[in-house]
Amino acid sequence: MLLFWLVMQLTRLVVGVVVLSQVVFVLMTGSPNDNLLDFSRSLNRYIFQILQFLTYHSEQKPFPFSDWPQA
Repeated sequence: MLLFWLVMQLTRLVVGVVVLSQVVFVLMTGSPNDNLLDFSRSLNRYIFQILQFLTYHSEQKPFPFSDWPQA
């Protein structure tokens, strides 16, 4: 549980990098990057899985003990 809480804290940094990258990409090209959209969608699902596990709403352990969520 402690490991997943630490991973959750690291994902906050990753989300920040994705947001900044997407903003720069939109400013430069005028449209969002599809690869970043797919990654952020799967990252959102991963964060949700961690929260479900940490709050005892799910017994299924998130990645790396199960597959990475699909976008």
